[in-house]
Amino acid sequence: MYIQKLVVSGLLIGALFNASSVTAATVDTIEATSPTANASPNYFAPSGIATYSSPYYRRAGQDWDWAHNAVTSPYTTATLSVSAFDVDNPSETAGVSNETDEIYGWETSSLSWELIGVLAGATDIYSFTTFNLGSSWADEISTGLMVRMLIDQTDQGWLVTLAKSVLATDGAPIGNPNPGTVPVPAAAWLFGSAVLGFFGMRRRNQA
Repeated sequence: MYIQKLVVSGLLIGALFNASSVTAATVDTIEATSPTANASPNYFAPSGIATYSSPYYRRAGQDWDWAHNAVTSPYTTATLSVSAFDVDNPSETAGVSNETDEIYGWETSSLSWELIGVLAGATDIYSFTTFNLGSSWADEISTGLMVRMLIDQTDQGWLVTLAKSVLATDGAPIGNPNPGTVPVPAAAWLFGSAVLGFFGMRRRNQA
């Protein structure tokens, strides 16, 4: 029994060490409650109730920028995930073009906005579109990635609401796309997985 307790303690310490050793994974979420959410007034919807309300439900020409916090810890991969409501891409309306909501990042070397990608959400729900950010965005990520959204570039009368923008590194969980929800920190997620795995193993050993 004493040896078993030592083994259990060792496994828990190992789980803690493994979780802390990968805390370089980061999640930076910009949403309605973020103090630096936008260069303009904050247009991220604070809740599902505000989805169709002004100034959150926006159309062509009602574009805006926001800036993520600097990520200075080392990482291997990075993604930008933008949660939007009712992105009609592909359009389900006959004879109507797809909704084209473009996401840009400010590129410091060229001093210009560079296209990251186009939102590809889902009808009548909030959903994430995730873009992989290659090594060319490393400088921008380390100083605070600036993002711009250009809405309905074909001017088809589409409207869209944003909930959040999530910059994540090394596969950290980005959380729920709905407004008013916050993702679990990467370290807590990894530690929780390690502990669940440990108890699952212990149960199998007792069987």
